[in-house]
Amino acid sequence: MANVALSRVVWTKELILQVCTKPLQWLEVRLEPTEIELGPLRKFLTQDEKGLYRLIKFQGKDVLYQMLQALYERQTREEQTVECTVANNGVGFNAFDAKFLTDVAINSRQYSGLTDRQAAFVGAALKKYSRQLLSISEAIHHPIVNKVKEEEQCQSSLFQ
Repeated sequence: MANVALSRVVWTKELILQVCTKPLQWLEVRLEPTEIELGPLRKFLTQDEKGLYRLIKFQGKDVLYQMLQALYERQTREEQTVECTVANNGVGFNAFDAKFLTDVAINSRQYSGLTDRQAAFVGAALKKYSRQLLSISEAIHHPIVNKVKEEEQCQSSLFQ
């Protein structure tokens, strides 16, 4: 599975719950081609032809690995080093999961993925992080929209 195509998969709440519950299940997602993939042909294609989809198949554990790494990256450097939660900031792993998930996140990097057994345990643990995962996905796939939302919230708080 090409990581480039997999990185374009948007993590919806349904997808998060599906891969956490059944990490070994094969999933299919249709992706729209990017402007780069269309290249010079984009000038000559109709709107319907530009909307052609490419079907990719992947195992749930491939997405779980990306989710685990994204949450691990949100841990502070100190928390990553000591493998436990130090700051009560609502970001990254909670105190109960920190040791195990940090260990799996670090050790799975050398293989760029999870074993079937790791995927089962990580999937069970990551269910409770769906809000964080959704916000990570939004930040990745809709950075401009999120920036506008943040500015609007900041402005509205100034006038209150």
